[in-house]
Parts: sequence; structure tokens; C-alpha cells
Amino acid sequence: MNNEINMYIILNLILSITGIIILYVKTNGRITRLETQIEIFWKGVSFDAATILHKPHRDFQRRDELLDKYIDGTINNAEHNELCEMLKDIINNGEQTEKQSASILWNVMKAKHNIVKEVERILKN
Repeated sequence: MNNEINMYIILNLILSITGIIILYVKTNGRITRLETQIEIFWKGVSFDAATILHKPHRDFQRRDELLDKYIDGTINNAEHNELCEMLKDIINNGEQTEKQSASILWNVMKAKHNIVKEVERILKN
């Protein structure tokens, strides 16, 4: 009788743990899909903002180069910082549509940069 109770308890524990794991996997999958959808949305918004700021004019050649690198995903840290400074200047001194686009792009770039730094910090520990 004692073995039957122990087996019953063990079986219930196994089923409970399995249920928790399945629930975690389903929830984790949903969160991952949601994060992916949000990332795709903000990526599209930031690329649209970069496109609005892109001007084929000699005075804006460096900014255009950095925007192209941002869109291509080849921008390095120094260029990232340089572009952020340019965006801050636009936010403070640009035309209204440029200010809005620069603000959107700056915020997305800063958020991504902060996330990368946090992941790097976590991975170091």
C-alpha cells in the first residue's frame, strides 16, 4: 500500500512538472513571437525614419553614409555614436518632420544599444 501511495505521489509530481514545463514552453514561445513582432515593427519604423532623413545632397553626405550603414546593419560603435550626435542636432535644430524622424530613430537606436550592453553585461557574469 505504501509503494502505491509513493508511486501515486511520484506520478502526480511528474505530471505536474511536465505541465509546468509545457506551460513555460508555450508561454516562452508566445513571448518570443511577440518580441519578434515588436522588433520587426520598430525596425520598420526606424528604417522609415532613416529613409526620411536621407538626403542626396553633398552637405549631408556623411549622415547619409551613416544612415545607409544603419539600415544595412553594418554600423560600428563609433559610427553609431556619431549618428546619434547628428540625430540630436537634428532634434534640436531641424525642421519639424526631420525632428520627428530623428527622434524616433534616436530612441530606437538608444534602446537597442542599451539592450545590447545589458546582454553583454549579463553574459560576462
